[in-house]
Amino acid sequence: MKQFVNFTLIFAAIVLLTLITGECIISLQPNSYRYKNQWMNENSAEVELLALGSSHGYYGLHSSTLHEKAFNMANVSQNFEYDYLLLQHHIPQLKRLKTVVLPLSYCSLFDKRFEECDDWWYAINYKKYMDIDVHSDYSKYNFELSNLPVYSGRLMEIVSGGELPLCDSLGFGMGYTLATRSATWKEDALMTVERHTADDWGYFEYNFGYLRKIAELCNENSIDLIVVTLPAFHLYYDRLDTAQLNKMYQTVTALRQEYEFRYCDYLRDKRFGEDDFYDVDHLSDVGARKFSLILKDDFAF
Repeated sequence: MKQFVNFTLIFAAIVLLTLITGECIISLQPNSYRYKNQWMNENSAEVELLALGSSHGYYGLHSSTLHEKAFNMANVSQNFEYDYLLLQHHIPQLKRLKTVVLPLSYCSLFDKRFEECDDWWYAINYKKYMDIDVHSDYSKYNFELSNLPVYSGRLMEIVSGGELPLCDSLGFGMGYTLATRSATWKEDALMTVERHTADDWGYFEYNFGYLRKIAELCNENSIDLIVVTLPAFHLYYDRLDTAQLNKMYQTVTALRQEYEFRYCDYLRDKRFGEDDFYDVDHLSDVGARKFSLILKDDFAF
């Protein structure tokens, strides 16, 4: 019995040491969250235009095309809460910031909080790598191994010599290139729309509240807020729920009257063809540069 207990303890110690080693390996690897935080800590005083948002902004707003002093702080699935927290965190050092570009997507006002959905582990990136201290150092949001499937996938990618997704030097997301687009990129249109259409509007007030906070923060600091809805492919926008889409438009119209920010809707913009899309709701690298040039011209950046 004593031998069995000793064996069990040794085995448990080996497993724990392995997990901790994996945690350290992943935590030390380059990733876009750490890179963006470090870049901002070192260069934020020079930034004049800051792009925020989810993957639509990450892959759709090409920093150097928008402005010579621009940086992209968007991240995959980033919601208005974390847009606000990032802006609030860095704004004391953003001495020259003149403009914030904030994407407003079909699902932006209806998405669940990270902490209350299947993608809760995204919040780990902000705690560990971006100095957003919403959660305790001892919570699950401070450890990669809190989500074993993601932890294992990242570790296997590192061990096999693969590269984790990174951004370019000014924060623009790499990977959604026309050259690497799937031949079946149109086939998931209905599934994507269904994923972005809310079963209920229970999180509307939460998301709207942080959109308002962003507008207030920009007003308080004399920053020009520009809200944009990025282009999508017709197989996507033709299937959108009318009530949810109208709620988005009604909300931004009312809020812009209160805070006097600018809004422009490019969702159905006919200037964008198939080569401008990576999938039905994201621009390709070609489309991102094209869209960023249009924004630069429309808003005279």
